[in-house]
Amino acid sequence: MKNIQIGYTLPKNICEFIRVPRIRVYYSGQNLLTFTGFSDGFDPEAPVGARGYYPQVKVNTFGLNVTF
Repeated sequence: MKNIQIGYTLPKNICEFIRVPRIRVYYSGQNLLTFTGFSDGFDPEAPVGARGYYPQVKVNTFGLNVTF
């Protein structure tokens, strides 16, 4: 799974209660899962014969968008 983003915008009545026009909460993830028949620790996207190749990192981001 290379990229995924999910989010939720709070209902208008909740936003009005806290006096903010819009609030959105989200999660974004990159390089979360790799399904392969190779050995553990082997990156199937690494260039062939590459030495000193830095493996791809997993990135998890949580965020809050508030519109005033």
